[in-house]
This record gives sequence, C-alpha cells and structure tokens, in this order.
Amino acid sequence: MLNLSRFRARRLAAIGFALTTAVGVLILPSTPSGANPIYSPTPDPGTVPIIYTVNTIQHITVNAAEATTWPPVIGQTDYVRWDLNLQENITSGKVVVNFTGPNNVPISFSYPVCGTPANSRSAVIPASGPNVWAGPFVWPVGTPASTDPAVSCPIMAGDYNTGLVPFKISDAVQPGTYAGTVQVADQTGGVIFKTSWHMVLTKPAPTTLTLSASPNPATFGSPVTFTGTLSGGLASPNEPLGSISLGAYTDPSCHNLAFTLGVDNNVNAGNGTYTIGTTTPAAPGTYYGSAFFADSDGFNASASSGSCQPILVVNSVPTSTVVTASPNPANPGQGVTYTATVSPPPSSGTVSFTDSGSTIAGCSAVPVSAGVALCHVHYATAGNHAIVATYNPGVGFLGSTSNPLGETVTLCRALFWGCNLSSANLQGANLAGFNFTRASFASANLSGANLQGANLAFANLSGANLQGANLSSANLAFANLSGANLQGANLSGLNLNDANLTNTNLKGATTTGGAFNSIKWSNTTCPDGTNSDSNVGSTCVGHL
Repeated sequence: MLNLSRFRARRLAAIGFALTTAVGVLILPSTPSGANPIYSPTPDPGTVPIIYTVNTIQHITVNAAEATTWPPVIGQTDYVRWDLNLQENITSGKVVVNFTGPNNVPISFSYPVCGTPANSRSAVIPASGPNVWAGPFVWPVGTPASTDPAVSCPIMAGDYNTGLVPFKISDAVQPGTYAGTVQVADQTGGVIFKTSWHMVLTKPAPTTLTLSASPNPATFGSPVTFTGTLSGGLASPNEPLGSISLGAYTDPSCHNLAFTLGVDNNVNAGNGTYTIGTTTPAAPGTYYGSAFFADSDGFNASASSGSCQPILVVNSVPTSTVVTASPNPANPGQGVTYTATVSPPPSSGTVSFTDSGSTIAGCSAVPVSAGVALCHVHYATAGNHAIVATYNPGVGFLGSTSNPLGETVTLCRALFWGCNLSSANLQGANLAGFNFTRASFASANLSGANLQGANLAFANLSGANLQGANLSSANLAFANLSGANLQGANLSGLNLNDANLTNTNLKGATTTGGAFNSIKWSNTTCPDGTNSDSNVGSTCVGHL
C-alpha cells in the first residue's frame, strides 16, 4: 500500500463522490441500467454506511464508505471515511459534475484531478432565483475552494484510506432534491469512475431559546444569574452547538447598554439549560434586552424574545430610620447629639433632622456613613423638643422617616431625683436605669420610652402617657399613676406595690412576674379589658 499524503488521500477519496461530500445525501430510488447494486458496506463502530450507486467500470474499487451521521443535514459538520483501491496510475485527468437542484436549473462544472482546482475549475451556477445553488462549491471536503491543496501527479495505483475527515454543507444551500452524475476521466480521456446520484437535503429544526433571571425581581445590590434554556435543532445528544449571549439596557429602546453576558462556545452539550452569567446590576429599575443563541454548527440561531423586551426588574432597598438622643433629658447649654441610624446601611444619601417640624440648623442634609448620621445641638433654655430624622436616599435605596423622639431640656442638672419633669416630652427616649425617685412626670409624654430598670419610686406619673413604654423590672412602688395611660406597656417584673392606679388604663399591658400588692384600684381598666370596679374585690387581681 502506497503511503501518500493525507491531502492526496482525501483528493482520491473525493474523486468519485465530490458532490456527495460537498452538498448532500446519496439516496437512489433504484439501480440505473448497467450499474452495480447500491453499495452499503458494513460500517465501523460509531459510523453508518454511505449509500450510493456505482457503474461497472472497475478502475477504482471502493472498499468502505462510511460517515458519523448519514444522511447529513445542511449546516452540520459531519465526518466521512473512504477506503478505496486505485487500479491504474493517473498522470492527469478531469472530474465532471452535472446536476439539477430544486429549481430544475442545470448546473455543470469541472476541475482537473491534478493541480490546484481553485485556479482551474469552471462552473455554471445561477446567481439568483428561488431555491438556487448558493456556492461556491467546496472541495475537497470541509476545505474552502481558495485553500484547496495542490495534488501532484502521477497518482500511483494502490490502496488509499482517508480516515475520518470533516465536511459541511453550507448553510446557504437550499433544501430540496438534487440529482445528477459525477464521472472521473484519466489522462486518456477514458472514464474510470461514474456514479448516478439523487440527494435530498434538509435543514435542521429551528431552535428555541428561553431566558430566565434569578432572582427576578431582584433587590439592588444582590447578584442576578441569567440562564438560557435551549431546545430544538437535532435530537443528537451533543447538538446543537454554539454560544448564548445577553445584552441588557436601561431604556425600552435598548440604546443605553448596562451590561453584557455570555461566553463563546458555552453551549457544548446540546439542548438544555446553560448559565449565561451572573452580574450585580449597577442601579435599580427595569432592564431590557434579549438573549441570543448563535449557532456554530449550522443550526438556526434564535432569540429569547423580541429584540428589546423587559428581562429584569431591580427594586430599590427598603430602609428604616431610628433616631436617638444623648443626653436625654438634657440641661440648658448642654450639648445634645441626635443619632439617626438607617437600616440596612445605605451606600449613599443624607439625613435631615427636624424639631417640631422645623429643620434644625446645620442638620438639613447630613451625609450617611456606615448607616449613621449625627446632628449636634445646644439648647439655651428649658423646654420640650420633638425630633424626627428623615433619610433622603441615594442610588438603590428607598427613603424612610423615624418615629418622633421627645427631647426634654430641664433645670434638673445631672441628678433627676425629685426633678420636675411635668409635661415633658420624652417620647421614645432611652431612660433605662435612670433614678427618678420622687420625680414628677405629671402629664408627661413617655409613650414608647425605654424605662427598663428605672427607679420611679414615689414618682408622680398622674396623667402621664406611657402607652407602649418598656417598664420591665422598673420600680414604681408608691408611685402615683392615677389617670395614666399604660395601654400596651411592658410591665413584666416591675414593682407596683402600694401604687395608685385610680382611673389608670392597663389594657393590653404585659404584667408577667410583676408585684401588685396593696395597690389602690378604682375605675382601673385591667389588662384583660375589664374594669376593676366590676371584678370580684373591685381589683384587677385575677385579670392581670
């Protein structure tokens, strides 16, 4: 067996079936007169036979003709192998191809066996019209005409085996029926090989691409993963092949590009779901665009939707704002710091502080740093202040406003034992552990205040608003709470022994573990909503 170059082996392998390997499927409905039966050798594992009809001329004998996929499909890369025996030396010659396509227009071209076919072949191919052949004719298999290798003659008689070599039917070729002849003449002009052929070309089924994003809607600052689910094309486990890419825009006209995702050749195992990429969008809002599947192996490309459709919604992050004061209560001339805490901590934005609805000087737009903004003030005189902090959001966050905070400026100095805080506004104040023994909070606003562990023994809290306040573990022994509102307050573990609860509202208060001995009950609204005067013993005992 002669050991010639692979290109020469490919050239000889393609001589008898040049058109077959370039454009289509050999399917013969019958055996022409004077021809051998359809040739279908037993293929190697992983291949199928190429079926064709050959005449009785015996200058070339084909021992095997097989392909990894047969019949092929337009645009699909396939692999074929030819094993043949040449029974004469060839010093020159010509290959002639004649056929008609779906439009029944005759087409003919030829090229020499030896030399460079790209420089010497000729063809008559219609330039336009329905279902025309869309050249150029590619030969040898899988190689553009402009790069066909030259074949030196003489080609000596002997055995040739191409091994599996690729070929691809151009995407531009129209599907339909093709029929004709291929013949090879040697240097004497004698025909040494001839076939009659009939080809039916088909295109692959279209692909469908479905785009999804998770999470969607997303929250600003969170990563979003885009996936594309590909279906259609051929049913082969490893098809179709190609890449999925995504372009996202911030406007419904898709002019302002926000980000792109996708990796070339990421579709490597056929139909299924593929991760296009993960990104963290730079701003909240609606993103528009589409994902695209670009085929690399002859399959129809596809888009996930129209060219510019909503694909993702990114919501701004909700926030909450809380304001505290230190010290509170304060003395005239003493510095007070209001602290606004924004949660979750935003990356930008400002906080404005108001006192009873009026902006505090120097605190109209305090930058937020690590979720905190500070406002520093001095009060020259005693009085009550209602402080509200409002977060003015930056990119990606929603604004929020705090509950009012009561700040009282009093002449009590540092000690609050016996201090007169009547009508003070300490709403939401943190007074945990303070010593207010014998202090007066008559008609004061302590709603939502934290008085955990505070000492209020003998204090005057008549008419005070303590709704929702935290008085857990506080000492209110002998305190005057007549007319006070403790609705919903936390009274767990506190000491109310000997307190005055005349006309006091305890509805909904928590009293677990509290001490309620020797209390003065009179027209008291009990925690369970009953009235002490209507209960056995005219008390709230048993109704706490």
